[in-house]
Parts: sequence; structure tokens; C-alpha cells
Amino acid sequence: KRPLDAASIAKQVDRLGTTIFALDKLECRIDGAVMVPVSEINEARRQAVESLEASRLARFGRPLLPAAPATDIFLPPALRPKAGAKPPLLAVNIDTVDKAAAALDNGADIVMFGGEVYRRLISADDYRQVVALARAKGRQVVLGTPRIVKQWQMVDLAADLEMFRRLKPDAVSVGNLGTLQILKDYPELTLHGDYSLNIFNSVAIRYFTRQGLRSITLSPELNFSQIAQLAGRLDVALECLVHGYLPLMVSEYCAIGSFLGRLDKGGCGQACELGEYWLKDRLDERFRLATDQFCRMHVLNAKELSMLPHVGRFRQMGIDRLRIEGKAATVGHVAKLTRLYRELIDLGEDHPLVSGDGFSAVEHRDVTRGHYFRGVL
Repeated sequence: KRPLDAASIAKQVDRLGTTIFALDKLECRIDGAVMVPVSEINEARRQAVESLEASRLARFGRPLLPAAPATDIFLPPALRPKAGAKPPLLAVNIDTVDKAAAALDNGADIVMFGGEVYRRLISADDYRQVVALARAKGRQVVLGTPRIVKQWQMVDLAADLEMFRRLKPDAVSVGNLGTLQILKDYPELTLHGDYSLNIFNSVAIRYFTRQGLRSITLSPELNFSQIAQLAGRLDVALECLVHGYLPLMVSEYCAIGSFLGRLDKGGCGQACELGEYWLKDRLDERFRLATDQFCRMHVLNAKELSMLPHVGRFRQMGIDRLRIEGKAATVGHVAKLTRLYRELIDLGEDHPLVSGDGFSAVEHRDVTRGHYFRGVL
């Protein structure tokens, strides 16, 4: 509608709000009373931004990895039939000797003990007691390592691994790649890969089995359909999380200590030992806070994962282990949950809860089925 001028050009070129760039200086050379649509100026700005971004990223470019053979990508044929598969083992992950005893007394096939523990220290004697309890019952025991290991923890980790070598557990649980590398110096220890390794597909399973893992906890973000594609196809025991308040985040920042423990004064009053604490979101959901022996804060899901009504489905798919997360639970709750899952595994469709609408009687309102029916993709 009117000839182009420097002001109208600057107005359009300066619209960089969604980019990392800002207009510092603009030089214009306009020959005559030329008219240009605003859309053309906007397109020129868009192309200029793309070119600048490409130039900034060029020095970080890396050559593409060679394409993997098809046999490394696609799922192999099933190794074992799923229908009528043997019942899964029941594993319970706990952090006190009392909880270990409760789990074993109520039918756990495997107790997992150690790693991060909530609001207390864990001693060498605790490890010895749990191993002794499991051995007395003829059950398996898996000893854990921390999910996060920093340089200052390396001495303690080395001491724990030497102790594990002497205790000879059925497996040692690994939650990160660094610890997995360290454990290669302990070939006598059988290795279990925990869910924090985020093992999501057959490529990841193959990689970790080549690194020495003999059992694996699948990512809790997998849905039933994705799990069914993996179960029974790879020569490694697969475990699924079925119950508990799962951690959503682990943080070096401790909200409890910062607000109530006087961390700003250079110390900590250990307010975490004095009560229970939660974070509340905009929907009034309350997420429990738990602190571990390394003073890291764990934000737990507001809802308790419960797959009680679907135990039979895991068996039909050929899953080897079902796992209860009991670190955030009381001793009594660990005993109750272990007993319920034990009965459901043993009785299957004949269990009274399955034949009727009985699960509402043993589940509270704030439960979730996790990603099993929706996934993340």
C-alpha cells in the first residue's frame, strides 16, 4: 500500500522473540519507491535465523553412526511360549531388616535390599542380617547399589562391593552405567539392572546383557503391548514394577532442609527426621518427599502404583518377576502387599478377588495403573 522504508523493515526484522537472537543494528539500502509484502520480509527473517542457527551448530556436528544390521534392531522369534508360562517370582524392594522379614514371612521369593534408603543409615550388619534371613527361608536376595554415585561416594561404594563379594548374594542391583563399569572388576557377582537404566526396547536389553546383566527391571514407562513384544524373546529374566510409590525425581536440592533445616545458616537441623512432608501442585495433588542417607531428596508419585487386578496378565505374557517397591511403605503395609500378590500369583483366576469385584476392598482411591495402559509414546 505504500513504499518500503527502513522503519517498516526494522519492525518486521526485530520480531525475534521466539529465537535466541536480538536485533542490535540494521542497515538498509532501498532503491526507489519499491513495495514489498510484509510476508516476504518475514520469510527473509526466518531464513536468516535458520542460517544463523545452522552456523552456530556446525562446529558441534558429528558423523552419523553406521547403520546397525537389521538383526540388531528387530525382535527375534520367541525363545519360550507365553501361554501357560510358569508363575512369576515375587520380588520386594525394601530398606530395613524388619521389612525384609515381613516380606519373607509373607511369601516373597526375592528380597532386594540396599542402595538408597529413606531417612536412615544402612550398616554392614543390616546387609548381613537380610542375607541371613533370606538364606534361612531358602529365598533369593539381591543387594542394591545407589542410583546416583558421586566421586565422594566412591570409597563407600568400594567397601560395599567388597562386602557383597563376601556375602555372596544371588545378585547385585545396578542403577547407572558407572557402577556397571566398576562391577566388571567383580566377575563373581551376578548383576541385575534396575529400572533407572531406562531399559525400553530389545536393543537396550541386548546391549546390557552383553555388559553382563542376567536380569533386568523394564522401564516403568512401557505399556502392556510393548512389554508383550519383549517378553519371552530374549535370554534374560525380565522384571516389572507392579506396586508402590515410585520416585519421580531425585534432587541434590532438599526443600525440607532449605525451608525447615536452616541450611542457609550452614548446617542442617535434620527436619526430615521429625515428620512427613509433601509438595502440593496446582491440582492439590500431594507428592511425598523422602530423603536418603546421602541427603538427596526423592519426590514420590502422589498416587500408589497398583497392578493387583492384572497379575494374571503379567503371567500370560511370560514376565519372570513382579516387584513391589516397599521403601516408602510401613512394615505392616509391606506384609499386606506381599501376601496379596503371593495369593494372586498362586491362585490365579481362582482367587476370590478375581472372581468378584473385590479389588475395591483392598485398594484405596489414590492408586494408578502407571503407564501400563497408556505408555508414553
